Amino acid sequence: MYRIATSLIIVLFIALIQSTAFDYIAIAGIKPDVLLIFIIISALTGRRKDIIKIAFLSGLLKDLTSLFIFGGYTFSFIIIGLAINCHQSKFYKERLTTQFSISAICYIIMGLMVLSFNSLAKKEFFDFALYFSLLIKGAIYTGGVSILAWKFLELTNIKGNRSLGRNYV
Repeated sequence: MYRIATSLIIVLFIALIQSTAFDYIAIAGIKPDVLLIFIIISALTGRRKDIIKIAFLSGLLKDLTSLFIFGGYTFSFIIIGLAINCHQSKFYKERLTTQFSISAICYIIMGLMVLSFNSLAKKEFFDFALYFSLLIKGAIYTGGVSILAWKFLELTNIKGNRSLGRNYV
């Protein structure tokens, strides 16, 4: 119960920062997805049952604040969190290129899942080329911010923090 309460507070804090402060660092209207970065870092370092709860809470919060069909972000966050958590032993976590590429690929997958979720629900199709170009820009930006988040965790020595079940780094 303590881990879930801690995770809920962290998710609410991240969502608050993402919706307020990140408007000022948006490049061409594109903001990095910090909730996705939190799910990726948690999935690389945490336990599976905790990741499902964190991804569900993050996706539910993002679905409540977005204009897309309800459930798209929740579904994509849970799938991404479980996929990374299942293969976490295969990732070399000390390399920043790993963190960048995982974050960028997950951003693209999440965007495509939400887009297809909306297209099927509304029975209308979006301009795929325009949307994909925005996804690439957002993926690069999110990957860059994930490197900063990973370095922040290393520099602040949160290695001993067990709020997610295992060590962060």
